[in-house]
Amino acid sequence: MLFELVSGKRNVVKSEDSSFTFFPSLAADVVMAKGDILSLLDSRLNMEASVEQVMRIFKLAYWCIQDEVDNRPTMSQVEQILEGFLDVNMPPVPQSIEHLFANTEHLVFVELSSTRNSQV
Repeated sequence: MLFELVSGKRNVVKSEDSSFTFFPSLAADVVMAKGDILSLLDSRLNMEASVEQVMRIFKLAYWCIQDEVDNRPTMSQVEQILEGFLDVNMPPVPQSIEHLFANTEHLVFVELSSTRNSQV
């Protein structure tokens, strides 16, 4: 949900060419490369935000989607991190995101055929 709040979009976005983009994978590329993190913000914010606060939210978002449930923060910790009472370290990229990120050129999220079969 944090990804959607920051970007103002759903986590899976259909582009003009009918392909799908998984926002957490896209954001991982920017966050890990230390790129322009403000470019990931909801366009209605006009890139007016603190880089440190946005990075805090992205780090927290990745902690919240860790593959191992025990590695995810509690809601109390989430609240304390968002309020700035706790620092948050860079998390490992979840394996599920890393897999998607590594295989984006062959990724077919959902492909509907005329026979109504789907491929995931």
